[in-house]
Amino acid sequence: MATWTVSTYYKKSCEEHEHYYKGDQTITRKTGFRGATFIVETSDDNPPEFEFDYVPGGDGKLDSINMYDCCVNNIENVELDNMWDGCWEDIEFPDDMDEEEQERLMELFEESSIYEVLEENEGWSQNDTDAWIWGPILIQDQDGNQVKIICADQEGNVVEFREDDDEEITFDELTKVNPADESTVVSSMAAWPFPDIRTNMKLSDKLTKVNESFTINMYDNGYMLEIAGRDGSDNWAAAKVLVQSVDELLDLVKEATQMTRE
Repeated sequence: MATWTVSTYYKKSCEEHEHYYKGDQTITRKTGFRGATFIVETSDDNPPEFEFDYVPGGDGKLDSINMYDCCVNNIENVELDNMWDGCWEDIEFPDDMDEEEQERLMELFEESSIYEVLEENEGWSQNDTDAWIWGPILIQDQDGNQVKIICADQEGNVVEFREDDDEEITFDELTKVNPADESTVVSSMAAWPFPDIRTNMKLSDKLTKVNESFTINMYDNGYMLEIAGRDGSDNWAAAKVLVQSVDELLDLVKEATQMTRE
């Protein structure tokens, strides 16, 4: 038996669903968090063998895990360690509940907690809670060492997520001209073909959707913007683009803000 720490790798990749029941009706409160960490016990010494599922009411992708209902394969037990920074909330009412009743309840929710209103005053029962995480998922051992980062491929299979390693070097050291098309590419990390870090490139050349955050690295004579998202095959991918001026950097930032969000 072994213990592992499982965390969301990107921000805003966790959503808690609280389900309240009354007769044949259900009210679901969805709360999004900036991050979450769970403690997972396995029956052997191997990392947890997760299986991806669909989030109810989600985007239809087989890329998520309900951490409160994932004891499959070698996973023996899961406990919540922490969820932090709640950043969005949505309440789903039954389709057959009239608008006046929904508005009445919403007004009560503004005065008191949803649990107090429904569970203590309105005769509803909270019997189920889900904790959904998605995207790249970080798995660490009990000493805090990174073991792997997993994500789902297009078919929902568990695969390892990889990002290019960063190196603290100057822009000139990073780049070299590709003789095939005269574009500038990274040259210091490997022989040709070089890692997919380029200048003269748009984010949309690699990504169709982007996450809500990105990183800008400043070098002595240039900048690199790093952002992750999904590629044309709907798989997780990361783009790193080098530019030499602030104007070029601002063009990349503008492009990122105009792309579809993941």
